[in-house]
Amino acid sequence: MPSNRWVPRHPVAHAWCVDREGFVVDTTWDEGMDYFGVPFRMEYVKRIADDARKDYGLIDNEEMGFPLLTGAHLVADALKA
Repeated sequence: MPSNRWVPRHPVAHAWCVDREGFVVDTTWDEGMDYFGVPFRMEYVKRIADDARKDYGLIDNEEMGFPLLTGAHLVADALKA
């Protein structure tokens, strides 16, 4: 059974938001931690949310057959430049 256990220096799938000044807002992480995120286009996020029957991530979307990883969805259409 999969788990979302934190492992130092190991990337994990995790959602976050950005405010109008471009500051990452994530209340689940301690202040001062490094953060690398992938900014998605809002249109893509809405499309996935409308198509998904469950709560799945955008990159590791098993329910939809991993469309970004398989090339079914173009990365350029999903990510902000």
